[in-house]
Amino acid sequence: MVSGSLLVSHPVVTVSSLTFVVWDILITLDDEVNYIWSQGWRSPTKWLFLFTRYFSLGSQLVMSLRSMGGLGRFPQGSEGVCRGWFFFQLLTVQILISTVESILTLRVYALYRCIRPIRILLTSVFTVQLLIIAPAIAFMTPKIRFDTYCIPIPSTNALANLHLITAASLLMQLVLFVLTLVKSINTIREPKGRIPILVIIARDSLWVFCLVTVMLMVNGVFYTILSETVKAFVYTWILSGLSFSSCRLVLNLFRLNETAGETGIEDALTSHFARGTELQELSVINAGNPEVRSSVTKAVSRGSL
Repeated sequence: MVSGSLLVSHPVVTVSSLTFVVWDILITLDDEVNYIWSQGWRSPTKWLFLFTRYFSLGSQLVMSLRSMGGLGRFPQGSEGVCRGWFFFQLLTVQILISTVESILTLRVYALYRCIRPIRILLTSVFTVQLLIIAPAIAFMTPKIRFDTYCIPIPSTNALANLHLITAASLLMQLVLFVLTLVKSINTIREPKGRIPILVIIARDSLWVFCLVTVMLMVNGVFYTILSETVKAFVYTWILSGLSFSSCRLVLNLFRLNETAGETGIEDALTSHFARGTELQELSVINAGNPEVRSSVTKAVSRGSL
């Protein structure tokens, strides 16, 4: 039985999370217009940014309407309807996680100058992740049982698959974080000194990794010991956190670009994907000058720029 306070608290949780996303959009709307809308139609970063931000907004709007009864009441005992809603929630968070991973992957691939071993490694890890998550979701969803309030009833098989999905997502996050950290530390140790773009990328990778890891661990590992209110809180704020993280990953580089008085940092980082170019050299130099000098040179195109 679900208490009255629990039923009241779910709208509070979903609406508060939705409010945060709207607030984040409003305070960064100027940056979005200046940095994102001006990007070319073939820029993957542009579409990853816009998709993550507004997919999260739309998803949370639907969930807020659902929690407040705006979509009507789910028929009690209708496992088909409950299962569809559960699948929607599961797929939503996985799509947002994949989007954040895609943005981080672009950074890592560019940092390593698009070399073949890194491409093989990232492709392999992503493939393994997909081969784990897709069957786990397909196997888990039909077997989930629900109570009269559409709340999933934990079972051994369902929890095992949930933990498997969590582990696969954490594996990809860990690989991307380690690759970024290794490259950043090795480059920063060079005589040229601290390199602004690598410091930004390393810093962002660290806090995104920590944020996503904590959220996934709480939701995936401690699922059985959380109350329904806490589960709802964790889930909706995972969506907000993923939206916030992915957008900051993109905007922070553009802001560095503007501060350094340089053009093309973001384009160079994503040119291989956006225009079919091969990144020849990534050189961002700060030799102790008061003014940071940064340049990204020689993106040799296989096609037209």
